[in-house]
Amino acid sequence: MIEQSGQFKQLGHSPWLEPILGLLGTKDTPQWGQKEKAMLRTLASHGVWPKQRLKDMGYSTDGLCVCGDIDTIAHRAFECPVTREFRETYGLSSALSEARQQQPQLQMWADALAPSPFLEMPPPSLEPRLTWNPRLEANFVGIGFGDGSGIHGASKDTLRCGWAVVSSQFLEGAITITAELSGLCVGPLQEVNFAELDALYQYLCYATPYDNEYIYYSDSSFVVNGWRKGQQVSCSSWAIYCNLWQQVFSKAQDLGIETIRVYKVKAHRSIKTSLNMYDSLKILANRRADVLCKEAAAKHFANKVWYDKLKCQKQLIVENAKFLARVLCAHIDKFPREDLERIPPGPRVVPDASLDKVGKHDFRALSRGGFRCILCLASSSEGKATSKCMQNVLELGHRIWTTGAVHFCAVCGAYSFGRLGLLMKPCPSKANTHHLIRARRRLHAGLHPVTGEELALPEPSYPEFSPTQEDLCAAGPSLEDLGDFFEEELEQELCEQLGLV
Repeated sequence: MIEQSGQFKQLGHSPWLEPILGLLGTKDTPQWGQKEKAMLRTLASHGVWPKQRLKDMGYSTDGLCVCGDIDTIAHRAFECPVTREFRETYGLSSALSEARQQQPQLQMWADALAPSPFLEMPPPSLEPRLTWNPRLEANFVGIGFGDGSGIHGASKDTLRCGWAVVSSQFLEGAITITAELSGLCVGPLQEVNFAELDALYQYLCYATPYDNEYIYYSDSSFVVNGWRKGQQVSCSSWAIYCNLWQQVFSKAQDLGIETIRVYKVKAHRSIKTSLNMYDSLKILANRRADVLCKEAAAKHFANKVWYDKLKCQKQLIVENAKFLARVLCAHIDKFPREDLERIPPGPRVVPDASLDKVGKHDFRALSRGGFRCILCLASSSEGKATSKCMQNVLELGHRIWTTGAVHFCAVCGAYSFGRLGLLMKPCPSKANTHHLIRARRRLHAGLHPVTGEELALPEPSYPEFSPTQEDLCAAGPSLEDLGDFFEEELEQELCEQLGLV
């Protein structure tokens, strides 16, 4: 749908909203507050109306900026002498300036939106990879320490996670690592808390008792608190990762839940802060688990060169978005928008459509069987009239096209299979409901107006009375380029994601 739109064609499969939503979620500062955030929402949802856009939509304006050039968003931000002082004070980076010089045609200079790059990124691994340290035990002897971590975290779509479990105990008065197991998170769900919980599950799968108990340490409050809440809460359908929690408690029941102890350990501590030998064991084992889970996360099919490029691209989008929002706020403060009147369209001329046939039906055969009069659209099973043809739909302003099975107005979208319905009423000169907009779009494409099934391509019943370009512009999407309709749908979707509705 987006690819067929003219204005959004450069966005490809979808816009990259994460940088925009990240800016909208930041704390307010004197340079970036509610005013700038509101402008960014308006900008990304195509709610800014420079004079050229107002002129194109029929408002009484010459479409020129106060400087005399054509008034567009890109002109206001990057070219207008009125905002030159702001640009020089803001201090655009060389990377942003070079990017605009190299690709001035990009849509992001006008609405801060860029195409999503994640289709090019290799997906997360789908094969579980468990790696034991071959020099140590193949099960956990002693106290268990689990950890989860992620790499490439500039975006939630680039994050790749792994987990690790280390067991340690005192042997002959010294701290000894007895087993090491690591693996990567499998599938599209790549989150650090999920990796932390996966580490607990893996520990329970290979744990052996230590003084008749199973002792496990985690630096994740999510894991420790979830375990303390118990099976009834953590395994409910409302809980996060309830499926994995169910597996965890299933393993725990096999071992004996009353013998399992899950404790919290503080992460990233220095050995210098150790209080005693037992505390030193927790610090060293947790540090080793942290190293192993990062090594496991790196085993995903990730390309660091591509990731670094994406990170730079995200920074560029953020800088451009902040600049556009701030410079447009400054421009509007200096030159508030004028109240303009919309120039009403001229009267619509309905041609004489009598064709000397009113009073007598002109039945045509339908592809699905039966007949229909092309003047009043009355249907007949045998092509015989039981009454006179009293009305011509062209006199009501409709421009009738047909797919063989369906007759419809190319201007307002009213259609008929049997009963005439809206086609018996004057044409309102535009599709005035969402259903009629969608039906009109589908019928022009040769599709069923409701189910979307493929029909024959439509043809005008009277080519000489086909809609003019002015009629179609007033009605909405054109026959050749339906981009306006797609833009309306995408703008509505963007407004919902940006919190404007």
